[in-house]
Amino acid sequence: MPVATTMRQGLVLIAGPKSPAKSVKGLVAAAKAKPGSISHASYRGTAPRT
Repeated sequence: MPVATTMRQGLVLIAGPKSPAKSVKGLVAAAKAKPGSISHASYRGTAPRT
């Protein structure tokens, strides 16, 4: 049975230019320092479930 890669998905993390976070570690620290102050969005990449 042949096996092949059918999909690849990259991960992206973006912070605005005014963000005090300059690294992932800094972003985690900022989120822990002020819970609920950082918003996020995600992309699932699949069809909606019905």
